[in-house]
Amino acid sequence: MNIGITARPVSVVLADDHPIVREGMVAFCEGQPELQIVGQCSDGLAAVEMIRALAPVFAFIDLQMPKLHGLEVIQKLREANNSSKLVILTISHDEKMARWALRAGANGYLVKDGPIRHLLDAIRHIQDGGVYVSPLLRMRWKPRGGKPGDVT
Repeated sequence: MNIGITARPVSVVLADDHPIVREGMVAFCEGQPELQIVGQCSDGLAAVEMIRALAPVFAFIDLQMPKLHGLEVIQKLREANNSSKLVILTISHDEKMARWALRAGANGYLVKDGPIRHLLDAIRHIQDGGVYVSPLLRMRWKPRGGKPGDVT
């Protein structure tokens, strides 16, 4: 399936403390020639070190991980001026958490109970300069003065 991202594979780091999530994402990404998993880890400290060292185009980061929370991972990487596109990958549908993640510097907020195509949608949308919020959350999203679904 050509997702129309780039001619060169997009490098990706996966940071999630659940092996089944990482293994499922790796299996999916291996079927996408446009995506290349360059690293995976299971805790927040390892995520910061790996993303700094590998400088992937994208990093998908779980919120609830040992050693360092996903929001802290985002903050540390942004404080170090890391330019990777950072996407929270979580089970949380908490609107406040999504807003905190975006304020901390995340480029997207993706919930795990959505279809895998949302991962591809997030990559495309973020590469086009947007901020991605899972449709499962976005439809309930009511920004101050905005319309439901508007994430800006």
